[in-house]
Amino acid sequence: ALSNVVMSNDVQAMQVVYGEPPRQNDGVLYIQMPDPASCSIQIPGTIGVDVPADISVVLGAGGYSSSRVYLRGVVTPVAGVSLEDASGSDPVSVELGEDGSFVAGDASLGFVLGDMASYALRGTFSTAGNYTIKIEVVTVVHGLVLASATGAISVE
Repeated sequence: ALSNVVMSNDVQAMQVVYGEPPRQNDGVLYIQMPDPASCSIQIPGTIGVDVPADISVVLGAGGYSSSRVYLRGVVTPVAGVSLEDASGSDPVSVELGEDGSFVAGDASLGFVLGDMASYALRGTFSTAGNYTIKIEVVTVVHGLVLASATGAISVE
């Protein structure tokens, strides 16, 4: 009664809000978050076998413009796939795990989300088929997933 502390038995529900939470005492604990980050994948729908495909990961910082992040992803199926990080001046090979998982953007150092509008990857597929690429934007410090996107490509 002497403070504005919400007691745990007063909380009936929790809700994440962006911007200012409503100012009412209704048993809801509002968790205020910055505007969400965004991520989308731009990739050609169809390419030929062994023809490199440019994969552009378009990023929006939202309220996380000063956050250091990296990209974590998975490509399926993984057989016959090679990826390069083409965001710098010289493309660098990206190591794929047995399950098709990969990391781009240096998981220990990352890059500042507000400084990058897009991130470039290049994929080469040596086997015909339908492939799916899922990418998450992850904070370096806490491992929080800020945004994710999925893209598909058909290799003929």
